[in-house]
Amino acid sequence: MEEMAEAYVDYALQMPHEYELFYTHSRLMSPKKGRGAPRPIRESRPNFAFTEQLLCKRLGGARGDHTQTALTLWALLHGTCMLMLRNSIPEGHEEALRDACRAGVKAVLETAERSRT
Repeated sequence: MEEMAEAYVDYALQMPHEYELFYTHSRLMSPKKGRGAPRPIRESRPNFAFTEQLLCKRLGGARGDHTQTALTLWALLHGTCMLMLRNSIPEGHEEALRDACRAGVKAVLETAERSRT
């Protein structure tokens, strides 16, 4: 998981236009809700399904058991990426933000591991 998180942020920083283009138009890939409960995110976001799958390998259980943890990680990683891409963090603090993101990923995973035991 930690390697996936690093790769996610690295990709966003190395390919900022592609990253932003994807998220600008990502709703177009989502099927309309229709009636009833929304479809699982994994059905329209392969990266989300992959994250749930990695969590299953690490923690056991089914993909649906890890949706909240996957959402938490996505929010943390995407927020970090956008802060850096939009130059919202003061210059010179980029590595501190990356370190904070790494610490956040570690904390989320440790919490998920504790809740499974």
